[in-house]
Amino acid sequence: MNDDLNIVKQAANNISEDEPVKKEVDPNAVSEERKGLGSFTKRNYRPGESGPGSVSAQRKRYYRGRGRKICHFCAKGVLQIDYKDAETLKRYTSLYGKIMSRRQTGNCASHQRHLANSIKRARIVALLPFVRE
Repeated sequence: MNDDLNIVKQAANNISEDEPVKKEVDPNAVSEERKGLGSFTKRNYRPGESGPGSVSAQRKRYYRGRGRKICHFCAKGVLQIDYKDAETLKRYTSLYGKIMSRRQTGNCASHQRHLANSIKRARIVALLPFVRE
């Protein structure tokens, strides 16, 4: 009985030379091909700094930011926004008829509220469409 077990163990331990030996692959290991690409994949400067020929340096050269937007109604000294003045109200609606935000128009908070109410009144009276075509 023991002789049979020894034969089975020896057969299991014998590895034929024809079979390729499988190596264990480390998932964190970097291949030799990828080691040469380190300069292309690594950032050689800090994120806040602009590197040589970086995109942010090119944007800064061509991009000139706008100044601070001013409220047109405050600049003109308008106290009340008339809902019957459809041409003025159209300037503050988008292509689809939506009311533009303060960030887009540059209006102050109080005039933006009055403007929104005036646009809503003009829509109800049918001076402005709810949705532009």
